[in-house]
Amino acid sequence: MSNINTRKISYEILCDIFQEDAYSNITLNKYFNKYKLEEQDKRFISEVVYGTIKNKMYLEHILKNYSKGRVKPKVKIIIIMAIYQLLYMDKTPSFAIIDEAVKLSKKILGNITGNFVNGILRNIERNLNDLALKYKNKEEKFYIENSCPEELYSILKRQYGKEKAQSIVKSFNSKSKNSIRYNPLKISKESLLEKLGSNALSSDICEDSLLLNKLDINNKYFKEGYYIIQDEASSLVACAIGENVSTKYNILDTCAAPGGKSLHIASKYFNSSLISCDKYIHKLKLIQENIKKLEIDNIKTYEQDATKCNINFLNNFDIVICDVPCSGIGVIKNKPEIKYKITDKYIESIYNEYPDSFFHYPETRYTIAKVIQAHLHGNENQVVSVAEAALNRNLSAKPLHVFGEYFHTPDILISKLCNALIWMGRIDFAIEIYNSFSEELFLSKDPVEHQSKNFVYERDTNFAAQTVEMLHLFDDSIPLLESKRQPHWKTQYYEEIQQYLIALKRTKKTKISQRHAIKEQLQQLAKKLNYGIVDNIIKIFS
Repeated sequence: MSNINTRKISYEILCDIFQEDAYSNITLNKYFNKYKLEEQDKRFISEVVYGTIKNKMYLEHILKNYSKGRVKPKVKIIIIMAIYQLLYMDKTPSFAIIDEAVKLSKKILGNITGNFVNGILRNIERNLNDLALKYKNKEEKFYIENSCPEELYSILKRQYGKEKAQSIVKSFNSKSKNSIRYNPLKISKESLLEKLGSNALSSDICEDSLLLNKLDINNKYFKEGYYIIQDEASSLVACAIGENVSTKYNILDTCAAPGGKSLHIASKYFNSSLISCDKYIHKLKLIQENIKKLEIDNIKTYEQDATKCNINFLNNFDIVICDVPCSGIGVIKNKPEIKYKITDKYIESIYNEYPDSFFHYPETRYTIAKVIQAHLHGNENQVVSVAEAALNRNLSAKPLHVFGEYFHTPDILISKLCNALIWMGRIDFAIEIYNSFSEELFLSKDPVEHQSKNFVYERDTNFAAQTVEMLHLFDDSIPLLESKRQPHWKTQYYEEIQQYLIALKRTKKTKISQRHAIKEQLQQLAKKLNYGIVDNIIKIFS
């Protein structure tokens, strides 16, 4: 290994992930670029970081059994990182692992902490063959030893049954496949298999994918664009389109970055033209780099927020790909930190940060949070009762008065609830909720127009219709709706204020200049509306 302190870098990365809620893959790349690391150092750091994240609950449980009282977060990271190495990285002698952990803790947190870390780790080392850990029951033992939060384990059990759920949980910590996709513009699958030899074999999941025994990014075929690293599941999207690849289509990929699906579709449907969109221009650059490398000439990148209507796109495409942001449960193996977010805190975040107005609909947001929380805890009866009670309150309540306007909420409440469940991956349950209230809300005369005629937001007037359309994709017996209302004149200003408030909320208080700039923008917008109300909201978020 080089002179670079790989354990200190691993510690810094884990601090970012555990304390700043950073993503593992992005954070690793950031530090790899920062320190200009050699490949062996990258491999070591990746092993320590991913291994510690994947086994976090189990490692913390060991620490809990061998320590008295609360351990400070930074100390905990150093210790569980070392415990992982003791348990799973047997190529490094135990004394070296402990010594490095003690040195790191002394350097960062002082000698007293170093002595504490030394005592804990040496005690664990002496008992490695029999840790004698305590569990409440067999269920707890299973999900802790596999580092799967109880809430997530419960979701999987309800959906798949105990046996299948446990199989899925175990797979989270298994080693990821080295999956690649061949580039048909440069080489055939058969030719690439021949060139890669015994290191490669065909995938059983996707016809365009190969699996490598060892992934080498310095391989000349990779550098020259004969193949690209892409997950088998991701590669299935292009194959699932199922149209004649020689036919010319106009194709739109609405949420494209980092671009694997777009690149695959463009190379597979070589006679077609594809527009690849994302709202972040820096992500589009990733696509552009690979377009050049793979020698693809039928893709154009376009900066576009998929939640905003682009009139130039209307009726211009034969095929539309929409891989929207989601909970990420399906990629836990590659992004293991995701599994720790499916907790009560995660549900609370739905209530606090669900993309809804900060100005109104507290009933809607609260109900969505309560319903999803009840659902994740397996209380389906409570789900229905909470939704039903909220609906009845709204149907009988006087219209709410916000910014000088009156509006009702019941159809929006249920529509957004259905949308949230879709987002959580429970399409079946969303349909069940919709069906419970469809006759009363949606099958009446001109339902969307009637219920929404006094709404402030244009997007709110259309939300019920949009949600029903989503549900219709999964159950064609659900009647489609249409909202013809034109945008409200205030829409733009309210939307902008909402986004600036989100930015203000998420900007650390130490970043004074950034927060000041955001507040100035908010105050300018406030003057165009109701200054007093907006000004009060700014104070709340400050």
